[in-house]
Formats: sequence, structure tokens, C-alpha cells
Amino acid sequence: MHRDRAGVEMRLIQLFCETVVRSPEKTALITEKSQLSFAEVLGIARILEARLMARGLRQGMRVVLETDRPEFLVAFALVLSRRSLTVIFAPVAQAIEAGVAFDLLVCAVPSALVAPEQQIVIDADWFAELGTGDASDFSEAFGAGGHFVHSSSGTTGRPKFIISDEARQLRSIVGRGPVLDGEALTSMRMLTSVSARISWALLTILRVLVAGGSAVALAEHRNRPLQYIDLYRVTFFMTTPAVARQMLEVANAAQYLTSLRAVRIGGAACSPELLRQLMGLSAARIVVGYGAAEFGELCTATLDPSGEIREGYIGEISRPDFEIAFFDERMQPKPDATEGIVGFRDTRPAAGRAYLNPDEGDSRTGYIGGYFFPGDIMRREGQSLFLIGRVKNIINVGGNKISLDAVQTVLEDALAVSAIACLSVTDELGLEKLAVVYAAADDIAPEAVQALLDARFAPLQLDRVLRKSALPIGPSGKIDVMALRAELP
Repeated sequence: MHRDRAGVEMRLIQLFCETVVRSPEKTALITEKSQLSFAEVLGIARILEARLMARGLRQGMRVVLETDRPEFLVAFALVLSRRSLTVIFAPVAQAIEAGVAFDLLVCAVPSALVAPEQQIVIDADWFAELGTGDASDFSEAFGAGGHFVHSSSGTTGRPKFIISDEARQLRSIVGRGPVLDGEALTSMRMLTSVSARISWALLTILRVLVAGGSAVALAEHRNRPLQYIDLYRVTFFMTTPAVARQMLEVANAAQYLTSLRAVRIGGAACSPELLRQLMGLSAARIVVGYGAAEFGELCTATLDPSGEIREGYIGEISRPDFEIAFFDERMQPKPDATEGIVGFRDTRPAAGRAYLNPDEGDSRTGYIGGYFFPGDIMRREGQSLFLIGRVKNIINVGGNKISLDAVQTVLEDALAVSAIACLSVTDELGLEKLAVVYAAADDIAPEAVQALLDARFAPLQLDRVLRKSALPIGPSGKIDVMALRAELP
């Protein structure tokens, strides 16, 4: 747990309540629907706790929270801390598919997947009394501390759930100092285009709020951030390469970005060309980095606008608590190597994170021999890391890793084809898209393929669909993906 100056352990709810005392009426959280002061955010947490406990929520329960509304996600994190809950910030269908057990579902819309007696639906009428005031102390915390559970696309392209104790998350929220990427947290107005139920986004929002800054957190408008940056004079913007590219396509986009002082791009490696174009759009500092839900942020760097941007550069190592090692194709360690399949090992006695559902790694990804293998091939130059490849057949779309084998299975089942292959290709700005090559008697409309992708793999965008008389077969009897890639126009 975080400790105050006297060495007393503190919880997230207590730290937030201290901020409320300092600045109750200051704007804390802005969404598409509302502008909330620090006191009002705490008020939502009060109402949620009271209403949920009246309907059966109890201390220590494991709860799935299915909502994308940032104000509920932030408020529930406070209730999590106060009542030592284990909260799964993910769609219930995803949790069920992964075999994750839970006591209750809390949702904004009733779910047909869960028995009515096991779910509590958040009613908008609950908050009619918001702002009427409650003088009782809400900073008291019960139990030994809560647990955050976030989904990760993991190393296999299939969802995994990572459970982190509150003490570990507090190290991310308050243990990294008063500055984020060169910006003082207390005066920051932060906007994220990443869903607030994603670990990276939620913890950053909490970090800004606990410090006394303010956040703009969007739900349905996450991919249209420009007007919000301009309207609310945002100073710090967290985004992904996919959204950055969309910004470049908007006419006169630069006029919306004059308030920005820093832009953090994460979720996937960003091409030099995309970074250069973004630098031409805004005078803000551009910050890149690399991390994973399994271990948090590992490296970061602020780019020099006048310097060279090297392909695959993901930042400077910023975690002295991690050992970085390289392995060959047989997963044997390569002593003193600076390139290969990368593995990370947390050197602290207790890391505080683990998979809630069974680790679905394989012989080259997941946790093996004390190291975590993300499935990446990297090169190290001093303290700099470069991403140069992958060991798995995976496509990364805005931080969502999707198994191409899984995509291929869905398309095979739905389309009348004799053979089909799915490949990751990059556009002119380095963003990954899907190429589908198939053998069949008739053409398949790209719109039909995209509709299947939208239903099962929402972030995935189709680049091209090609029909061939036959697909190349390798010595193993499987489709020769390397040969097929060489044939792509």
C-alpha cells in the first residue's frame, strides 16, 4: 500500500478523499454527458456503494463491471478500494468465454448471459440526488485491499485476465512522482482516446485525479477527439497510432491542437512516417513507449523533432526492476546477446500481478521459466529498445492483439472457400491491416468479409481481398504464408 509521511498505509479511496478536501469544486472528470467536480465524482461513488450494497453487493466480492462510461469506471475503482472488491473491468461475455468465475455482474444494460438474480443494473435514477451533499466520512476503508482485473489480448491473441492487487496499482498511480511525460499532474488537463476500462487508461486517469489534475474521458466519441481537445483546452493527450492516423485525415486538424503540450502514443509501435506527420501537425512533445498489461510500462522516450526517428524504436528502458534477456528460436538463452526473442523478468520478490484464468501461453509465449515472453523479437542498443518482429501469427490493431489463426477459422466457417489465408500487412503509415487471400470458384465481396470481421473482431480493418486459383503449399502440407506474402501486389 501507499504510505503517508508518517508511514501509515493508505488506500486509493483515502488518497482521493484527500484531493476532494483540497479542491472539492474543481473540475475533475469531463465526459460526453457531464462535467463533474471532485466532490461529484466522490458523490457518484457514494451512491453506487449504497445502492449496490442494498441490492446484495458485499465486501470482498468478485464483480464484473460492464460499462464503458468513464464516470462509473472511476467511481467503481473508489468503491473497489473502500470495500476490498475484486472488480473485472471487461464485458461479461469475455469473462465467461475465458472461464472467469464471479459473484455479481454490475451493468448499465441487462445481460441475457447472466441469471437476473446475479446481476445489478445501474439505474440513471440512482443519481437524481447527486450534489445534495452527504457529510459522512467516506474515506474509511474496509478489508485488506481490493484487486483490479483487466483483460489483455496477451501473447496468443486470445483474451486473458490479469489480477493486480491495490498496492501494486497504487505504485502506478502515486509512486511515479508528480510529473507525467514532462507535464505536472496538478495542472494537467488530460484526454485519452483509449477506453477507460483498459488498464493503461484507467490507471492514468486515476493518477491525474489523485494528484489534483483533471481528465477528459470519452466513450462513444473516443475516436473523434479533436473537438474535445480544442473545447476543453487539453494539455496532455493519450492515444494510439490508429487514432493518430485518423487525426491526420481531418482537414485543418492543427487548429484543434494548439493547447497540447504533450502527446503520448501507445498500444502499438508507431511508424516513423506517422510520427513525422504528427510532429508537423502539432508543436506538442511526442512521447512513445512500450508496455503490457502483464507488467506495466517498460520503456518510454520523448522524440526529438529535429532528430532521426528510427524504424521500430519504442523507447528507453525505464524499469530498473526488470531483467531483459534474449532467446533463440529454440527458446534457449543467448548470453550477452542484444537481439532475439525477448523475455522480461520482474526482479522484485512479489510482483503483485498474475493471470486470473489459466495461462494460455505456448512454447514461445507467456510465462516460461520465470520470464514473461510477449511474443516479440527485439533489439537492444544500450538503453534503447527496438521492435523488429513477432514470433506469433498475430495482428496488432490499436493495442488489440488478434490471432490471425482465429480470424482464419471464422472466415473458413462462414465462406465457401477451398483454402484461405489471413496475413497482416501495413499501409503507407505503418498501421496493420488484414489481407485475405482465398481459393474459390466465385468472387467474395470485401463488404461481406468486413461484416464478418465487424461481428467478431471489431477493431480489425480489411486492406484487401484476393482470389487465386490455388494457394501455395509448403513442405509441411500447410499454406506457405511466406510464399503467399511474396505474391501480394
